[in-house]
Amino acid sequence: MSALVLLAAACSSDEEPDMDTALTEGAASAALVEHFGEALSALPEGASLTLAHPSSPVGAFHPGGVTPCDDSDGDDAGPVFLTLNYWVSGIPEGGAAQNLDAIAAHWEGLDRPLVRRSTGGGRTAVATMPDGSAIVAHDNGRGSLSVSGTSACFPRANAGAADQPEVIDRP
Repeated sequence: MSALVLLAAACSSDEEPDMDTALTEGAASAALVEHFGEALSALPEGASLTLAHPSSPVGAFHPGGVTPCDDSDGDDAGPVFLTLNYWVSGIPEGGAAQNLDAIAAHWEGLDRPLVRRSTGGGRTAVATMPDGSAIVAHDNGRGSLSVSGTSACFPRANAGAADQPEVIDRP
C-alpha cells in the first residue's frame, strides 16, 4: 500500500503535470510490462509477477487502472496515469530483502535514477524510467515482495482498452 501512496504522490503537485499527449493506456500498459520484465531479469530463474499473492488467497491485487495526475483540484477531465501492481512469486521464502536489493542494483547498473526508502519493517526502491514511468519494488517486511508501476501522464481521452496480464514471467 505504501508503494501506491508513493506513486500517487510522485504525480501530484501544485503545477500542471507533464503529459505525453501521444501515450495511450494500452501503450502505457505495454511499457510498464516491459519495465517489469527488466526488473524480473535481476531475479532468479522461475521468478514471475502475479496478481495473486504467492502464499495468501486474500492478498491478490486488483487489476490496475487510471488515476488523475492531479487529484488535488477535483478536475475529472485532466490527464491520468496508469498504475499496475504485482506480487513477485517463484523466489525463495524469506528472500524478499535480497531480491529487492538485486532489483535495485540492476536499476543502478542501468543508470536509472533510484530512490530508496524504509518505513517500519518494509523497504522500497523506486526507479524512474526514461519514458517517465516510475517502477517500485517493495519488501513489505513480512516476507513478500511486490513490484508496481505508474506510467507517465496521458490525456484522459486516451484511456481505455488496456489489458493487464495476470502473470508476467521472467524473460
